[in-house]
Order: sequence, then C-alpha cells, then structure tokens
Amino acid sequence: ARRTRARTRDSAQGTPTEKPHRPARKRMFVLSMAGNTFPFAEPTPMTDAKTIIEELLQRRTPATFRAGGPSMNPTIRDGESVRIRPLRAGDPLPGAVALYRRHGRLILHRLLRRDPATGAFRVAADAAAAGGEWIAEADLLGIAEWVRRAGRARRLDSPIARRTGLLRHALRPLRRALLHFRAANHAHASAPRP
Repeated sequence: ARRTRARTRDSAQGTPTEKPHRPARKRMFVLSMAGNTFPFAEPTPMTDAKTIIEELLQRRTPATFRAGGPSMNPTIRDGESVRIRPLRAGDPLPGAVALYRRHGRLILHRLLRRDPATGAFRVAADAAAAGGEWIAEADLLGIAEWVRRAGRARRLDSPIARRTGLLRHALRPLRRALLHFRAANHAHASAPRP
C-alpha cells in the first residue's frame, strides 16, 4: 500500500474508508550557520529572512545575505552577498555600514555621525546625492564586515573603508552639482535649434 494515499479500500466491501488520524509530529525549524545550530521553537510558515537575520544577530552570530537595491552602490551592489556581524563594544564607528530596522524593513546604510544629546545616528545611502535620516540606537542590529564581489571578500569595516565612505558623503554637494550640470547640458543639447 502506498503511504501517500489518504484513503484506503475496505477489503471486505471494496468501499473507501478513512485512515485513522495520526497526531502531527512537532517539527522544528533549524538553521545551521558558522558551525552552530539554531532551533526556532515556534516555526511558522511566515518565518522570513528578516526574522532569521534579526534572531541570529541577537544571538551574537554573524549573518550573511544578498543585498537588494541600488542605494549603496558602488560600495554594495544589488545582489551581492554581505556579511553582518553583531554590534560590539565601541560600535558603531562613523563611516561604518550598518544594518538597522526601519518601518518593518532591514536597511543597510552608512553611519555618518551620532547626536550626543539624543544618542541617535545619522545614516545615508552611498548612492544618494542628498538626504539621510536619523535612527535610534535601539534600531541598530549590526555592522557590515565584508561584501563578496567577483569571488573575493572586500572589507567594509576597515578604517580605510570607513574613511572612503565618509569622503564619498562629504563630496555629495559636488555630485549634486555635476548631476545638475549634466541635466542642464542634456536639456540644452536636446532643445530644437532655430
């Protein structure tokens, strides 16, 4: 008899009968990362990557995932693997790329500075020519250690990487001016000539 059938036939009468109901076995969702096994006590079908990443970082375990979106281009490109480590004493340092919670999403942007009065952090995307936002320290989850590009891990938490990121942010007014110049030049070049 096949185990996948939900019904069997009563051999004496040839009529279908229901199999006795067996209680469902309790299934455990287990994630293995960095040689450690992490059971999740109450698995749900809606357990998503965001929940797993947050739980790993809360357990002081680094997490690696594929970044989505162009906001951190060229530092982190869409689809590249990024490793995030949990926060340590002395974290975060200005210029670090941090993972934080915002409006139910996980966001990876550069930390620019800390407001000493409120303890909030100013963050901004590397690809943005303007803007940024303030986030609470409680929303910080971890710091990006490296990004995997062309088969090699490229450090993001080194002093030179942090300084390069801060320099890129400091040059945003120049990038805005270049964008306006290009737009004006393009409009002038595409205008009809008399």
